[in-house]
Amino acid sequence: MSAISINNISKTYPPTFPRLREFFGMKVEDSVVALSNVSLEIEEGEIFGLIGKNGAGKTTLTKIIATLVQPTEGKVSVRGFDSVNDDVKVRSLVGLATAEERSFYWRLNCQQNLMFFSRLYGMKENLAKKRIDELFEQLNLQDLAKRRFSDLSTGNKQRLAVARALLANPPILLLDEPTRSLDPMAAANMRKMIESLQGVSILLTSHNLSEIEELCNRVAIISNGTIRAIDTPKNLRNSHKPTQ
Repeated sequence: MSAISINNISKTYPPTFPRLREFFGMKVEDSVVALSNVSLEIEEGEIFGLIGKNGAGKTTLTKIIATLVQPTEGKVSVRGFDSVNDDVKVRSLVGLATAEERSFYWRLNCQQNLMFFSRLYGMKENLAKKRIDELFEQLNLQDLAKRRFSDLSTGNKQRLAVARALLANPPILLLDEPTRSLDPMAAANMRKMIESLQGVSILLTSHNLSEIEELCNRVAIISNGTIRAIDTPKNLRNSHKPTQ
């Protein structure tokens, strides 16, 4: 059984307030097709890369797997559980770190934020504190533990989002551009940490082809909401020109 099975997923966002716009004589926007008939399988323990331009559909697909967005058509299974009908079970299996993080409490410091989320996961306080210390060390966040989230740089907010995704040791990780806004040293440390995760199934989105080549067993290229190719990084590089 695959860790993640995606079958003919499509997602269309309808225009906002079409009747209200018509009433006031405003132009009604067209529907936006974010994904169209996307299918792929991610195996247990695999680091699978998803690469594409901004607006290609990477983040939408990640959010559908994480149950934050429901597909218009198709089905996603996470270890055999349906992302729509078994959403609670799916969320217990998945750790998500997005490039646009809005769910932290800005007035709490980093440690307090992770303690709050550990309680949502049902973790005991002593185990949570130990796990948070481990993650701060892994991600070089020790010096920021007592700093308020609102005072963090964009890159440090991203690292804290990855720490939260790892907090409950989920078997599946969805990492949406995890090295975005990180300096070269922090990005290298992040890649090293991702590579060290044994037995964890990872979907990694990125714009960085060299990062995908370094980390991923296989990679899918997505463009305009459609999967254009799935193969190993080496085979994809050999079969495509640098400008493609």
